[in-house]
Amino acid sequence: MKSKTMLPVISREYKVMIDPRLFGNTRDGHKEVKQDLQRLAKRFDAKVSGDFSKLDQRRIQFLDTPDFSFRKNQLVLRHRRKKGGSGDGEFTLKCRSEDRYVAADADLRPAKKLKGEAKFEEDIAAPFRSRFSHSVTIPASAGDLPETVGKASRLFPILEKIPRDGGRCEGKTPLLTVNHFMPHEQVRKGVKLALSSEVDGSVAVILWSHTSKSRIVCAEFSFRYGDKTERYSVAAAQTAYDLFAAIQKLDWCQPNGVTKTQFVYQG
Repeated sequence: MKSKTMLPVISREYKVMIDPRLFGNTRDGHKEVKQDLQRLAKRFDAKVSGDFSKLDQRRIQFLDTPDFSFRKNQLVLRHRRKKGGSGDGEFTLKCRSEDRYVAADADLRPAKKLKGEAKFEEDIAAPFRSRFSHSVTIPASAGDLPETVGKASRLFPILEKIPRDGGRCEGKTPLLTVNHFMPHEQVRKGVKLALSSEVDGSVAVILWSHTSKSRIVCAEFSFRYGDKTERYSVAAAQTAYDLFAAIQKLDWCQPNGVTKTQFVYQG
């Protein structure tokens, strides 16, 4: 029987921040991203097809204690709800670490009777910094967001077991929306990236703004490919590596830019 530390990496996602000014006109911005990606892909015998025709819009909230106890323990608790969607959205608890075994070992199981979707992925940031992301997503129950750690632990029991101030994080500790920031998120998909004749990937552009009509304040480009059994070909990995390095040299790319999580936490 496999231990939970042997979770397979089901996808590899390459992420880099974009200068948000590129999306003063969002249509033109997405067009430029695709054109540049097509041009670079040809250099490495990769192929780009499709358009950024699929759009998801949602409201995001990150929840944490006043002194960010979750983040200090490499955890992120996020609530996400689709714009105009019915229901109460979803909660995701994520542990991200440069150490694969630390991330895999995090006990993110939801409370009994709650069904969760678990993922174990590799996130690759510029210039090529590999981190491992273990997450579990559950449907949000009806009602308000959890106001304390104790209430949040009814969703994810680990939250009441994390260390804080030399002891455990008490159940009465309040939970707040991190820095009162609730971004409106636009996720554009539809562009496909074939890294080889056998390996297909997908591309996404994520844009954050304060409202659905305000200017873009944070932008991210990513592409990913996956295999549920973690059998990744060297050829596809090399193409992805070379393409990622080339993308970082584009004018609109910000390899040293603040990530989305850093943007929320302001550091």
